[in-house]
Amino acid sequence: NIREDFYIPMLEFLTEKNISEEEFNHFIYNLHAPERNKYLPTLFEEKLLEAQIELKEVEASETSSKQDLANARRKLTIIQKKMTKAERGSGIYTEDAIATLKKYGVIFDMKKMKARGSLTKGKNLLKAYEDYLKPMIDNTRRTYIDSGLIPEQTVLDWDARYKYYVPLVGFAEDTLIDPDTGREIERPKSTNQRINTQMTVSGSLVKKATGRESEASSPLQQSVIQATSASIEAEKNRVVKSLADLARAFPSDLWEVSEDAGQVKKVDATWDPVKGKSRVGFKEDGLQKYVEVYDRRLAQGFDNFDSTVTSAGMKAMRAATRYLSMVNT
Repeated sequence: NIREDFYIPMLEFLTEKNISEEEFNHFIYNLHAPERNKYLPTLFEEKLLEAQIELKEVEASETSSKQDLANARRKLTIIQKKMTKAERGSGIYTEDAIATLKKYGVIFDMKKMKARGSLTKGKNLLKAYEDYLKPMIDNTRRTYIDSGLIPEQTVLDWDARYKYYVPLVGFAEDTLIDPDTGREIERPKSTNQRINTQMTVSGSLVKKATGRESEASSPLQQSVIQATSASIEAEKNRVVKSLADLARAFPSDLWEVSEDAGQVKKVDATWDPVKGKSRVGFKEDGLQKYVEVYDRRLAQGFDNFDSTVTSAGMKAMRAATRYLSMVNT
């Protein structure tokens, strides 16, 4: 139970140490920022090298036109600008993050990419992350692996990349104010799209870090949402995989398993009256697969669940009940 095992004990510790949720959110954001800022520019290193080589070749070629030279230089400049932006890919400058951590009583060593508490408050903040929040994030990642939602190697890569990971999504409150007019800007939607009313699993479960210019919303709350979403998706995946195993064991005109989906985009499980089927997604070892259902009544068992039914287990029972009703009538 995410709430009882992780979230409540963490809040009790923060309360005991007189640390507010707002303060902890600010701390963990700045704790993660330096390592994220260090990693994101590396995503452009290969493209940068290719652009540099291309420019040299164009400059050395006697047949290159002025336009060829301008294009090669423009390509290099664009990549260099992207790399510069990526150095603030967390939404916070590294030097600002380190200065903020110091105010909290935490020293961040950029060479070792490691933080240590220099004051009591800083030690308590680090303890809150390492002993309470990080175990919840680790549990989320174990859920991804154990349920087959994400390949184990991908999760191991995440672990190796970041020591102080927190999800950075959405928009912070103070980034929604126009700095020139002081007026509030219309708030972009930043809801978690993983939690929905269909018993299907498809698309990317975790958004790839590509860098951001604005500050993210509360990483503590986003960590809880991510953990909850992982549990729900894992249960959905278990149910649909059971259907897939049944379809593999008993081939019929009711269903067929699509083993090679060849795409990662999210697919709606709604019944398609034109094609006469629905596609119910699941994942095995992180690979996207589908059960193609050719019976409308069976397909309805995996679609349009009542939004007031929040338990994935209850939704699974409803799907099973509809299936049994179909096969017995």
